[in-house]
Amino acid sequence: MTQPLLRPYTLGTLTLPNRIVMAPMTRNRATNPDLAPTELHAEYYSQRASAGLIITEGTYVSPRAIGFIHVPGLYTETQVTGWKLVTDAVHAAGGRIFCQLWHTGALSHPDLQQDGALPVAPSAINPHDKAFTHAGHTPTVTPRALTAEEVTDTVAEFRHAARNAMRAGFDGIELHAANGYLFSQFFARSMNQRTDQYGGSIENRARFLFEVLDAVAHEVPPDRIGVRLNPALHELGGVIFDDPDRATFYGGGAPGYTDYPRDDQHHTLDTVQNNQRVGLDYATARARSRATRR
Repeated sequence: MTQPLLRPYTLGTLTLPNRIVMAPMTRNRATNPDLAPTELHAEYYSQRASAGLIITEGTYVSPRAIGFIHVPGLYTETQVTGWKLVTDAVHAAGGRIFCQLWHTGALSHPDLQQDGALPVAPSAINPHDKAFTHAGHTPTVTPRALTAEEVTDTVAEFRHAARNAMRAGFDGIELHAANGYLFSQFFARSMNQRTDQYGGSIENRARFLFEVLDAVAHEVPPDRIGVRLNPALHELGGVIFDDPDRATFYGGGAPGYTDYPRDDQHHTLDTVQNNQRVGLDYATARARSRATRR
């Protein structure tokens, strides 16, 4: 009898050959100036095409999203062409592949930004962590707070990257809303002290995620969209999540969220375990045990 793990699985309208999913892992192999995938990336991912689904390494949605050296993007034609090499190779080997869209927010450094600009974040708060620059792991700086108009621009950047993902031949996308990066920074009160529609209440701090979900759903079928979350994380990347902040992925009650059923438990794991739909096909949850630093 076939092991359940190896049986086909239907994810929305996508049939996967088995239930094994390759997690996103940063490879730092886009060493060209264009930050574009190459034949090396195509070889790497196609070698793993026997998995039911591959989630790519985090992929930048814009130059402002950069927080690590040698990570590919999906905002230029050269990058789209590079990713097409990858998706063609994976599909030829019988695989399925989603692109994980990524913005590091405050977990960046001026050395990685155009013209040495400050990284952007919900608020001008230094996470006191490290960015991976050409000089190695470099302490972060105090970022610049995004204006409301720039938040809208960032939503558009995610939509543009999602459109490019489809043009590059991906089967779907995943939003990286975990691990202390830009979405997490909006969720966490320790990093988000805004007083506008993107700060304060849980609904407001989750607003950016839902606006991005709405935007990318214009480019990608909703049953081909996933989100990576941290339902029970205390601290990562210098971003501290106190108990109320662990429930920030919550899709009801706020103006404009009428397409998302309400999670009355206000808890991410309840949303995932009960399969409550929030305008996406799946959510992955990452957790790490809390330990005392010594």
